[in-house]
Amino acid sequence: SSVVNLVLAQSITFDAVADKLISDASLVLSASTTSGLAITYTSNSATICSVAGNTVTFIKAGTCSITASQNGVGSRYSAASSVTQVFAIAAIAPTAPTLTTAEPGAFRVVATWVAPSDLGGSTLIEYIISYGERSDFADENQFTSTNLTESIGGLLQQHKYRIRVAAVTNAGLTSDWSNVLEATPFGAPTAVTITDAHQIRKIGRAHV
Repeated sequence: SSVVNLVLAQSITFDAVADKLISDASLVLSASTTSGLAITYTSNSATICSVAGNTVTFIKAGTCSITASQNGVGSRYSAASSVTQVFAIAAIAPTAPTLTTAEPGAFRVVATWVAPSDLGGSTLIEYIISYGERSDFADENQFTSTNLTESIGGLLQQHKYRIRVAAVTNAGLTSDWSNVLEATPFGAPTAVTITDAHQIRKIGRAHV
């Protein structure tokens, strides 16, 4: 008589994965095989999500593709057909920048800030700089910049201005406003004209 070794087939069940937010941070996968053998997971989008064991870690917003596979065991089980699931990782709004200084100058204020600590899975594209005299910013003016410092010109001397900054990402999301700083611009120095010869001699003696 002869011994016939039968190689058993197996299949993978890997349910669809719901879309996630980048703030969810990670996901535990739970695919299974009819053989009971362990599943191997592979990320097909390593810049978006990574896999270690059965845990997916979200790196940035985008489309995450994960493949579940089982390669079989010798003469007992043949390899199962791989199953791939695709889901979206959505960005969230970035955290607010931090306004660090607002230095007054002649008819201007130079504002400096620190970038957001978390961009919410997206890429920063610009900052919105807002300034005005009213505490509720009802009279605000705005402009955009990609820098971390800007000179706000055309201001009135001896008027107190309030300044704040927000960050915008390529996901079309805007952070909350930063903290508010105040600054009061001064005017240009006034030239002193001396026409009295006595005053000129007096000033000259004072500097000898």
